[in-house]
Amino acid sequence: MIIGLLWKWAVLSGVFMAAAAMLPQVKVRSWGAAAGAALVFGVANAVLGWLLGGITAVVLFLPNFITFGLLVPLVVNMALVKLTDVVVEEDLEIEGWRGLLGTSAAVSVAAALLY
Repeated sequence: MIIGLLWKWAVLSGVFMAAAAMLPQVKVRSWGAAAGAALVFGVANAVLGWLLGGITAVVLFLPNFITFGLLVPLVVNMALVKLTDVVVEEDLEIEGWRGLLGTSAAVSVAAALLY
């Protein structure tokens, strides 16, 4: 269980660093900052993810149905990435919708492939 948790933390840190390398709107100060952002994201996901997912699934039922269930995880991850950006304000900086959408898409793809 601990190994799995550390693996997810490492992958999410790598996703934040990869997003910073590929998207000019995303800036991460260092690998340590990415690990801190991944920790904040993981805690927020554990505490708020199920609630946001349930609310979003009800509100966006038809668009979620049309997109084969891909919309709700993306919207939830956008909210959690924005929350992470606000909490670790100096270590992770995401500017605009493109950076937020790109980062949350990368988190969603990594979650779908690895978990």
